[in-house]
Amino acid sequence: RLLLARGAPDVDPAQALVRSGGNPTALLRFLATASGGGGEAADGGIDTVLARLSPGARRALEMIAVAEPLSPAALATALDGDVRAAIDELVATGLVDETHDALGEVELRFVHPADAALVVALMAPLRVRAVVRRGRTPESLVRLAGLATRVGEALEPAELRAAAATARTGDDGDLALRLARCTAAATGDYDDVRVWADLAYERGAMDDLDAALSRLHDLVERADGEDRARRMTSLAVAESERALWRR
Repeated sequence: RLLLARGAPDVDPAQALVRSGGNPTALLRFLATASGGGGEAADGGIDTVLARLSPGARRALEMIAVAEPLSPAALATALDGDVRAAIDELVATGLVDETHDALGEVELRFVHPADAALVVALMAPLRVRAVVRRGRTPESLVRLAGLATRVGEALEPAELRAAAATARTGDDGDLALRLARCTAAATGDYDDVRVWADLAYERGAMDDLDAALSRLHDLVERADGEDRARRMTSLAVAESERALWRR
C-alpha cells in the first residue's frame, strides 16, 4: 500500500525492505529516489552509491556517518587527498549536505539521518576483515567478498577467486556471477575469464557473456603454442554456447 501511495508501483517490496534496512525513514527516502527524486541514489541503494564513489569520498562518507555533524576542517585532519573534491562528490550523491551550525560554521550532515546507520552497517564488517582472514571459513569469505564487491572495496585476487569458487556451489546465483566477474577483472587470467563466461551462460546473463567472450578473444590473441590452441578450443565452445542463446 505504501509503495502504491508513494507512486512507486514498480518497486519490488522485498528490495525496498532490504535497501532501507527496515527503517521507515530510510524506506521513504528509497521510495522518493525510486520514483525519480534524489541525486545519484535514485539509481539504487546505499551500496550502489558507495560503489560509485572514489576511495577518498567513500572514506569521508564513513567518517561523517560515525561523527556527524562533522566540520570540513575535522574531516581534513583525518583524510588524505583533496578534501574539497571528496565533499563535493558526496554532496552530488544527495546523501550529504553542507549546513551551518548556530555559530554559522559549516558542518557536514546526512540529508536523511537513517542513511548514516546504513553506511555504518555496510562498511563496518570491512573494517574488521583481518579477523575474517585469520579465522575464515569458505562461507565467511563469500560474505566478505559479497559485501566488498557491492560497495567497491578491493580484495586480493586469491581471495576473490576462492570466494567465487565457493559461491558457485551455493544458492545465490547473482552473487556467484558478480564474484566471477570481479575475479576476472582483478586477475585478467584466461581461466578466470572462462569461469565468468561459463557462469554467465548458465544464468543466461547475455551482457556478461558477451563481455567475457570479448575478453577471451583478446587473451587468445596474446597466447602462443599449445596454450593458444587450448584457448582457441575453449573459446570455440563458449561461442557455440552463445549461438545457442541467440537461437
